[in-house]
Amino acid sequence: MAPSTSKPAKSANKKTPKKATASSPIPEINPISSYTPESFERELKDLAAKAKDETLTKHLAAQTAIYIAAGTLLSLAALACNASQLALSPVYGAIPSAQWHTHVVAAGCFVGWSTNLFLGRALSFKPVLLLPLVALYAVPVQFFLSRFSETLSAQWGPLVTESVTLLPLVALSAACVATYVDGSDLSFLPPWMADAAPGLGSYGFFKGAEVLSRDLVEHYAGRTVLNTRVGLEMVLGASYAMLAPSKFLVWTLPALLHTAVWNTHVPTAGALARLNGTLVAEGWFILDRAESITGYVSVIESMNDGFRLMRCDHSLLGGEWVKFIDQGQFKGNQVAEPVYGVFAMLEAVRLVEMPKKIVDKDAKALVM
Repeated sequence: MAPSTSKPAKSANKKTPKKATASSPIPEINPISSYTPESFERELKDLAAKAKDETLTKHLAAQTAIYIAAGTLLSLAALACNASQLALSPVYGAIPSAQWHTHVVAAGCFVGWSTNLFLGRALSFKPVLLLPLVALYAVPVQFFLSRFSETLSAQWGPLVTESVTLLPLVALSAACVATYVDGSDLSFLPPWMADAAPGLGSYGFFKGAEVLSRDLVEHYAGRTVLNTRVGLEMVLGASYAMLAPSKFLVWTLPALLHTAVWNTHVPTAGALARLNGTLVAEGWFILDRAESITGYVSVIESMNDGFRLMRCDHSLLGGEWVKFIDQGQFKGNQVAEPVYGVFAMLEAVRLVEMPKKIVDKDAKALVM
């Protein structure tokens, strides 16, 4: 039999190798095997630098928050000092009101700064939560004590009033500021300077804010209701409430109700009507009143004696006899007679006899 010429069949289990294509998967490499000592050290340094940056950022943010909180409290306390003086000046005058003011503020700063640790341990809550109550209750307390101004006198009235209104507010503010700055990092300063820097820095910032806020308050006085004496104190109370909101704010409702309904110092038509209702019984009537950069200005009239006065804070600027207008010998006068005899005496210069008569347009006189 002739041998077969056909090729032997290939085995079914044998596979033909294929060429690698672009779609073929790339073998994975163990990442651990790719690390070298140099790359491992570099990775550690990067992680350490990142952690250091994050720590520094958090530290700076915490320090900034401390100084912002302390600066806000000091600024509000400085504004409260000026508001207190404005509230006292129409009752006692600007000079008597300022007699004890610096001493009261200094006492409040000392008491608050030295007792901040004791106060924080004695209270079961943060002392800053009391600031809205003290600020808002200062308004009715000032109103109540002003009714006893004659008994308290100009010498002791401002001291008593600020001792029960401004001093607690300054003391609480100082205590809270002292607590805040205890967490400040002053390691970059020498030890002897780091110990004194918080106290001296806070007091310096406070005095600067007091001068700056005084200028702003006087410049914008009376332009709106919020720029008046009572309005400014209510703005302070609202600012403290936003700074330290708590359930204690419900206790401020009596103070707010008294200010809105019974406080006659509020610059509204209703408050003026209530004030005149009590003054008429004493024989006086307020024609108008306003607050300005010169002080609390009011025009009052004596219903019994028939004269009208202009008052600024605690001073009488002048007045006239309105009951004589267009009466008798004053009939046809364009202006009323002044209430002060000195103005009439100044006119006596016209009666001086001169050797040679001088016409009025050339006449000059010096009155001392």
